[in-house]
Amino acid sequence: MINFLHSSWVCMLSLLLFSGYVLSYADGIPPEGIIKTPYSSTSFLPGDSLCPAGDVLLTTQAAVDSLASRYPQCQILDGSLRIFGADIQDLSPLSGLRHIGGSLVIEANPNLYHLNGLDSLRSVAGDLIIQGNAVLNDFWGLNQLETVGGNFTFLGNDGLSRLGEFDNLRSVGAQVDISYNAALRTIETFGNLQQVNSLSIQSNYALVNIGGIDGAFDKISSLVGSITLVNNPALMDIRMLAKLKSVGDDLVLFNLDRLIDLKNLSQLQTVGGDLYIGQMMS
Repeated sequence: MINFLHSSWVCMLSLLLFSGYVLSYADGIPPEGIIKTPYSSTSFLPGDSLCPAGDVLLTTQAAVDSLASRYPQCQILDGSLRIFGADIQDLSPLSGLRHIGGSLVIEANPNLYHLNGLDSLRSVAGDLIIQGNAVLNDFWGLNQLETVGGNFTFLGNDGLSRLGEFDNLRSVGAQVDISYNAALRTIETFGNLQQVNSLSIQSNYALVNIGGIDGAFDKISSLVGSITLVNNPALMDIRMLAKLKSVGDDLVLFNLDRLIDLKNLSQLQTVGGDLYIGQMMS
């Protein structure tokens, strides 16, 4: 049975990702650079390494600023980076970061309007999770991102009406999930994305258009995993699937109230799992 209900996402996922790596210091940066990992504690003075070892949790603007001042030449972070704090407004101190060896989680930052400062970031080896940022209104800070090794997850960012700025993204190792974004009207990016395992776009009730100049997702002709378009009642067409030839798992189109026809599936040849196209009966 296909489950259309998204699992609880508020903070639980990221807390699990960072279990054992919590930095519980006032400014988010441990004194004298003590980084605690599940296996050991390594002590070093600022300047002993270009970047801190292990995972980094930034919970205040002071922590963001402190990381940059202690590690001004940090470009390659070997662990994960989680940015989570009520007063975080400016990520420009992180402008030197080029690669994150773990996951990048940006969540529950109620005063973060943009991601400027992550402009140098080219790759994230783990997941990219952006969720619950109420006033976030653009993603220009991630416009140079080329690869995500795990999931690309974009959930519950209710202040954003347009999703763009990912035109350099070419590969996502697992799933692209764009769901529960109350004000999202258009997705105008992913035109150069060539590799992704699965695609899920769910419960974006204002979403009208998935397109853009280059055509969102239009370089995707086959997926190993599934495609799920569910509960997007304002979506008018699915031309983003016009070049799709094969889906390795399920293809689910459900509760797309304004979808008139399926002409954009004319190239589809094989579905390895279930093909489900339907509407909830009132």
